[in-house]
Amino acid sequence: MRLQRAQLRETVREELGEGGVQVELEDAHIDRAIAGACNTYNRYLPPYRHGSVEVTGSTKKYEIDHPGIVEILDVQFLRKDRLRDLDLENPFVLGQMVESFETSASVYHQGLGYMEDARAVYSSEPTWTSQWEQVAPDSDGIPGQVLYLYVDIPTSNLWECSYMYAIHVTPDDATDTGLHLIPVGHIQWFEEYTTARAKIILGRIRDKFKGIPLPDGGSGELDGMDLISEGKEEVRELIEDIRSMARQMPPITG
Repeated sequence: MRLQRAQLRETVREELGEGGVQVELEDAHIDRAIAGACNTYNRYLPPYRHGSVEVTGSTKKYEIDHPGIVEILDVQFLRKDRLRDLDLENPFVLGQMVESFETSASVYHQGLGYMEDARAVYSSEPTWTSQWEQVAPDSDGIPGQVLYLYVDIPTSNLWECSYMYAIHVTPDDATDTGLHLIPVGHIQWFEEYTTARAKIILGRIRDKFKGIPLPDGGSGELDGMDLISEGKEEVRELIEDIRSMARQMPPITG
């Protein structure tokens, strides 16, 4: 199951009691709550992705363009002329050599040699940095930004630059950045947080009509302030939950 905006709107309305009571929220109100949930989710658990680009010592600047990209988090450099000689699935490459009483000395030293080759391929000599830069406005006059990766390679060899970057989920159904990117294990948190934000909005709407004559001629007290207080408390608790999730879970990649 993947999140979709229309489905999330219905879930929020049901959680707020629609069907039994009137829920005075339009789609725009719930969309505001969804946007707030995205902002909080992106702050603590932004999805990570991987990309790569070939780099050389003669070129220092590379444009990095991916939907929803926010920042580059890490970069690894692999020398292209050494990759064919290295089995990247060999556990020695990652330094995960398992010692046991059954491992012979020859195998052990072979592994050490393999690890040295791996370190040469996964060289730390090149350096990198990334930076957002302003570009010319588009046809509507809106200024744009482009993320550039700057690399400094001390040799003329061709390198494969593999990088990890963070993206932000958008409060819509966009193919590359939409709500469907929320993992199944996080959907309940996202629905509950969106509902809590919507509850605050609903409370403020109802508070405006407190004591005002209702269409049926009555002047019942609406539960605006109660909803606001309840929603704010739920938001606080859910922020603590996502902070805990962020500490316990590895980055979400794909």
